[in-house]
Amino acid sequence: EKAFQFQYELKQHLPAHSDEKPFICEKCSKAFKRACSLKEHQLTHSGIKQHHCKYCGKKFTYASSLRMHEKIHTRKKNASL
Repeated sequence: EKAFQFQYELKQHLPAHSDEKPFICEKCSKAFKRACSLKEHQLTHSGIKQHHCKYCGKKFTYASSLRMHEKIHTRKKNASL
């Protein structure tokens, strides 16, 4: 059983147990459970890529995509050691 210290934490968690996806992207109609997920998704339509690879300069919309990409560079360095 999961416990929450604050009421707002429970409120944020409750959508995880629902199939309802009330937040709809106006560009592609993809639906989301949370407003923050929709906001993050909308970056894919904006063309804004604010995360840059420090090794090669390639740009990414999401920080998570950048982290995955940078592993390509760090694996090569570690393999040569």
